Amino acid sequence: MVDANVHRLRPEDDKSFRLAPHNVEAEQALLGAILVNNEAYYRVSDFLIPEHFYEPVHRTIYEVLQKIIRAGKTATPITAKTYLPEALVADVTMPQYLARLAAEATTVLNAGDYGQSIYDLAIRRNLIQIGEEMRESAYTADVELTPSKQIEEAEKSLFELAEKGTNGAGFQDF
Repeated sequence: MVDANVHRLRPEDDKSFRLAPHNVEAEQALLGAILVNNEAYYRVSDFLIPEHFYEPVHRTIYEVLQKIIRAGKTATPITAKTYLPEALVADVTMPQYLARLAAEATTVLNAGDYGQSIYDLAIRRNLIQIGEEMRESAYTADVELTPSKQIEEAEKSLFELAEKGTNGAGFQDF
Protein backbone atom coordinates (compact mmCIF):
# COMPACT_ATOMS: atom_id res chain seq x y z
CA MET A 1 0.00 0.00 0.00
CA VAL A 2 1.29 3.43 -0.94
CA ASP A 3 1.51 6.05 1.80
CA ALA A 4 -0.92 8.87 1.02
CA ASN A 5 1.71 11.41 2.13
CA VAL A 6 4.22 10.22 -0.44
CA HIS A 7 4.02 12.17 -3.67
CA ARG A 8 5.29 10.36 -6.73
CA LEU A 9 6.76 12.81 -9.15
CA ARG A 10 5.76 12.15 -12.73
CA PRO A 11 6.27 14.61 -15.58
CA GLU A 12 2.52 14.90 -16.11
CA ASP A 13 2.03 15.72 -12.42
CA ASP A 14 4.81 18.28 -12.14
CA LYS A 15 3.88 21.46 -13.99
CA SER A 16 7.45 22.77 -13.70
CA PHE A 17 8.81 19.81 -15.67
CA ARG A 18 8.77 20.28 -19.40
CA LEU A 19 10.49 18.54 -22.24
CA ALA A 20 12.76 20.70 -24.33
CA PRO A 21 11.17 21.82 -27.60
CA HIS A 22 11.63 19.17 -30.27
CA ASN A 23 9.91 17.45 -33.18
CA VAL A 24 11.06 13.87 -33.61
CA GLU A 25 8.69 13.35 -36.54
CA ALA A 26 10.28 16.24 -38.47
CA GLU A 27 13.72 14.77 -37.78
CA GLN A 28 12.59 11.37 -39.03
CA ALA A 29 10.93 12.84 -42.13
CA LEU A 30 14.03 14.83 -43.05
CA LEU A 31 16.39 11.91 -42.55
CA GLY A 32 14.09 9.72 -44.62
CA ALA A 33 14.00 12.32 -47.39
CA ILE A 34 17.81 12.43 -47.46
CA LEU A 35 17.98 8.63 -47.58
CA VAL A 36 15.56 8.54 -50.52
CA ASN A 37 16.97 11.53 -52.42
CA ASN A 38 20.30 13.05 -51.42
CA GLU A 39 19.18 16.36 -52.96
CA ALA A 40 17.22 16.87 -49.71
CA TYR A 41 20.54 17.18 -47.89
CA TYR A 42 21.58 20.13 -50.05
CA ARG A 43 18.37 21.96 -49.08
CA VAL A 44 19.45 21.99 -45.42
CA SER A 45 23.23 21.61 -45.44
CA ASP A 46 23.89 25.37 -45.30
CA PHE A 47 22.34 25.75 -41.86
CA LEU A 48 21.66 22.36 -40.28
CA ILE A 49 24.34 20.51 -38.30
CA PRO A 50 24.10 17.23 -36.37
CA GLU A 51 23.91 19.04 -33.02
CA HIS A 52 20.58 20.59 -34.04
CA PHE A 53 18.88 17.19 -33.81
CA TYR A 54 17.18 16.43 -30.51
CA GLU A 55 17.42 12.65 -30.71
CA PRO A 56 21.02 11.42 -30.31
CA VAL A 57 20.48 8.60 -32.82
CA HIS A 58 19.26 11.14 -35.39
CA ARG A 59 22.39 13.25 -34.80
CA THR A 60 24.50 10.19 -35.52
CA ILE A 61 22.52 9.25 -38.63
CA TYR A 62 22.64 12.81 -40.01
CA GLU A 63 26.38 13.00 -39.38
CA VAL A 64 26.97 9.73 -41.25
CA LEU A 65 24.74 10.80 -44.15
CA GLN A 66 26.57 14.12 -44.28
CA LYS A 67 29.96 12.41 -44.49
CA ILE A 68 28.80 10.00 -47.19
CA ILE A 69 27.30 12.75 -49.35
CA ARG A 70 30.28 15.09 -48.90
CA ALA A 71 32.54 12.23 -50.00
CA GLY A 72 30.66 12.24 -53.31
CA LYS A 73 28.85 8.98 -52.64
CA THR A 74 25.15 8.18 -52.51
CA ALA A 75 23.64 7.89 -49.04
CA THR A 76 20.97 5.19 -48.82
CA PRO A 77 19.85 2.87 -46.03
CA ILE A 78 22.19 0.25 -47.46
CA THR A 79 25.27 2.47 -47.69
CA ALA A 80 24.63 4.21 -44.35
CA LYS A 81 24.14 1.06 -42.26
CA THR A 82 27.81 0.17 -42.73
CA TYR A 83 28.84 3.23 -40.71
CA LEU A 84 26.20 3.06 -37.99
CA PRO A 85 26.06 0.90 -34.86
CA GLU A 86 23.85 -2.18 -34.92
CA ALA A 87 22.21 -1.09 -31.67
CA LEU A 88 18.47 -1.24 -31.35
CA VAL A 89 16.47 1.89 -32.04
CA ALA A 90 12.91 1.72 -30.73
CA ASP A 91 13.02 -2.10 -30.64
CA VAL A 92 14.31 -2.46 -34.21
CA THR A 93 17.81 -2.83 -35.57
CA MET A 94 19.56 0.12 -37.17
CA PRO A 95 19.10 -1.26 -40.73
CA GLN A 96 15.39 -1.73 -40.05
CA TYR A 97 15.14 1.80 -38.62
CA LEU A 98 16.87 3.27 -41.70
CA ALA A 99 14.49 1.36 -43.96
CA ARG A 100 11.54 2.67 -41.94
CA LEU A 101 12.84 6.24 -42.23
CA ALA A 102 13.16 5.89 -45.99
CA ALA A 103 9.70 4.33 -46.31
CA GLU A 104 8.09 7.20 -44.38
CA ALA A 105 10.14 9.98 -45.96
CA THR A 106 8.86 13.41 -46.86
CA THR A 107 9.42 14.84 -50.32
CA VAL A 108 12.52 16.81 -51.21
CA LEU A 109 10.31 19.90 -51.53
CA ASN A 110 9.46 19.74 -47.80
CA ALA A 111 13.02 19.03 -46.66
CA GLY A 112 13.91 22.70 -46.23
CA ASP A 113 10.85 23.36 -44.09
CA TYR A 114 11.53 20.36 -41.88
CA GLY A 115 15.19 21.35 -41.61
CA GLN A 116 14.19 24.89 -40.62
CA SER A 117 11.84 23.52 -37.97
CA ILE A 118 14.60 21.32 -36.52
CA TYR A 119 16.97 24.28 -36.55
CA ASP A 120 14.48 26.66 -34.87
CA LEU A 121 13.75 24.15 -32.13
CA ALA A 122 17.49 23.71 -31.50
CA ILE A 123 17.86 27.48 -31.10
CA ARG A 124 14.99 27.47 -28.60
CA ARG A 125 16.69 24.69 -26.64
CA ASN A 126 19.86 26.79 -26.58
CA LEU A 127 17.88 29.79 -25.31
CA ILE A 128 16.42 27.65 -22.54
CA GLN A 129 19.90 26.45 -21.60
CA ILE A 130 21.23 30.01 -21.47
CA GLY A 131 18.27 31.05 -19.32
CA GLU A 132 18.81 28.15 -16.92
CA GLU A 133 22.52 28.97 -16.66
CA MET A 134 21.67 32.62 -15.93
CA ARG A 135 19.21 31.55 -13.24
CA GLU A 136 21.67 29.15 -11.62
CA SER A 137 24.42 31.75 -11.74
CA ALA A 138 22.16 34.32 -10.05
CA TYR A 139 21.36 31.87 -7.24
CA THR A 140 24.90 30.61 -6.63
CA ALA A 141 27.13 33.54 -7.58
CA ASP A 142 30.41 34.09 -5.77
CA VAL A 143 31.23 37.48 -4.30
CA GLU A 144 33.58 38.20 -7.22
CA LEU A 145 30.80 37.66 -9.75
CA THR A 146 28.93 40.93 -9.65
CA PRO A 147 25.49 41.32 -11.20
CA SER A 148 26.98 43.40 -14.02
CA LYS A 149 29.46 40.59 -14.79
CA GLN A 150 26.57 38.13 -14.81
CA ILE A 151 24.72 40.35 -17.27
CA GLU A 152 27.85 40.56 -19.45
CA GLU A 153 28.15 36.77 -19.49
CA ALA A 154 24.47 36.41 -20.39
CA GLU A 155 24.82 39.00 -23.17
CA LYS A 156 27.90 37.20 -24.47
CA SER A 157 26.03 33.88 -24.56
CA LEU A 158 23.05 35.45 -26.32
CA PHE A 159 25.33 37.25 -28.78
CA GLU A 160 27.15 34.01 -29.62
CA LEU A 161 23.82 32.26 -30.16
CA ALA A 162 22.54 35.11 -32.34
CA GLU A 163 25.78 35.15 -34.31
CA LYS A 164 25.81 31.44 -35.09
CA GLY A 165 22.04 31.14 -35.22
CA THR A 166 21.17 33.42 -38.11
CA ASN A 167 21.66 31.15 -41.11
CA GLY A 168 24.47 33.42 -42.26
CA ALA A 169 22.24 36.47 -42.28
CA GLY A 170 24.70 38.57 -40.25
CA PHE A 171 23.95 40.32 -36.99
CA GLN A 172 20.47 40.30 -35.57
CA ASP A 173 18.79 42.52 -32.96
CA PHE A 174 18.13 40.83 -29.64
